[in-house]
Amino acid sequence: MLLGVPYAGQLPGPFFQSVVGLLQASHRKTLDLDVVTVPNAAIHQARDALLKHFLKGGRDFLVMVDSDQVFVPANVERLVRWQRPYVAAMIVHRVGPPKPVAFVWERETDGLHYYTALTEEVYAYLSQFKPERFSGTGGVGVLPLEPDQLPTMGDVPEEVQAGLDTPLLACDGVGTGMVCLSRECARAIEPGPGGAYFDWQSGGEDLSFCRRLLASPGEGYHGFHADWRGAGVRPGVLMDRGCLVGHLTQYSRGAGDLINYLRDVAAGAELPPAAELAALLEAKGVPS
Repeated sequence: MLLGVPYAGQLPGPFFQSVVGLLQASHRKTLDLDVVTVPNAAIHQARDALLKHFLKGGRDFLVMVDSDQVFVPANVERLVRWQRPYVAAMIVHRVGPPKPVAFVWERETDGLHYYTALTEEVYAYLSQFKPERFSGTGGVGVLPLEPDQLPTMGDVPEEVQAGLDTPLLACDGVGTGMVCLSRECARAIEPGPGGAYFDWQSGGEDLSFCRRLLASPGEGYHGFHADWRGAGVRPGVLMDRGCLVGHLTQYSRGAGDLINYLRDVAAGAELPPAAELAALLEAKGVPS
């Protein structure tokens, strides 16, 4: 496996500690790991360089992880263990409401692509686990495959309920804060103009790459809208809702913030402007 790290400036201490922990674990276990970094480049150019480096080598999987992520070795091991084309960890937005970075495509208007976060789908899955799973370690780690309880989220839509038997959620787009890409998938994707796999198109380089993946010819990849269950096709973009990674702001923001935010919404609490939300959660001592 190849761990790819695009970054600018200095690497934050919590991220550095996460990588050191992964390196130590890989020597004690069986994860065959190389690390490559691409410093001081525009993010889409850094990701493109990492993918091309991966294609030239002999590794089976590339895990891209940004330097504003906090994780444990089990996060990386679990993503690789799925042996899927493209699967991301469960990450929430760094600013604004802590919604999951997993999306369904809504429409294209005047060349712009519009997406909606799959918040219900993620929250319904997380609500099957006891609150203590999201505290202590800041909500970073992996959840067991067997839930602790029935969903505590009220009024789970039928289509959401049908997918709660697995942490894997088929999406139209995910972020690339931590994502695992297989060699098979990378080879199937056709690059864009100038031979670039990542480019700064509508929605950012991560969503434009997902659109490119879902358009791969002859591979049977489908996104969220396709009925891939039992249809003999493979979902091309996935999020592992039980693979919990922290997103660095003033602190590590993650699954605990999402859960508490949505509980406030359900209770009809008056929520602050998005710019004030992170500070409010931190002041309340909400686990992240």
